[in-house]
Amino acid sequence: MPNLDNPLDDDDYYQVEHICKMLCSTLNFMEIEPTFRDKINDYVVNVFDKEHKDDHKDKEIKKTYADNVINVTFGKSDKC
Repeated sequence: MPNLDNPLDDDDYYQVEHICKMLCSTLNFMEIEPTFRDKINDYVVNVFDKEHKDDHKDKEIKKTYADNVINVTFGKSDKC
């Protein structure tokens, strides 16, 4: 029975599932392949971080600690 909340057909759904598995597998692969890890790190530092450096500019980060839980709030709101 199809899920009415899912607008994807079966093929699209499995393609999304596959790309998610690929992304998740990079964590394990980085542990066994240092050159891959180094390339990913270089990309993040030299490309990704530079493209997104202003994403959180002027935003206050509030941290609260309760037992072993850390809550992080981005923005200037004190609602949390």
